[in-house]
Amino acid sequence: METRSVGRSTRNRARILKSPILPGFFGRGLTSTECAHLRTLGIRCSTRWHVVRQVHDIPYLGICYKPGPHGGMDHAGIYVETSG
Repeated sequence: METRSVGRSTRNRARILKSPILPGFFGRGLTSTECAHLRTLGIRCSTRWHVVRQVHDIPYLGICYKPGPHGGMDHAGIYVETSG
């Protein structure tokens, strides 16, 4: 499997999350460790990115959002899950 494709689909999630995702629309920010793991996969990110639950009652599957150019957040196209 090519490393650069990890996280780009729901079938090939990046297993980088160290803790569950909080419920609610805003989720939580990515930690510096989680961002470092994404960078090793070739994905540029920062701790300003957020992860939101993909399904409201499943705390270990999420979608990453990045700051938008005009405020707010944009879907980053990265799918993640907890590593443990």
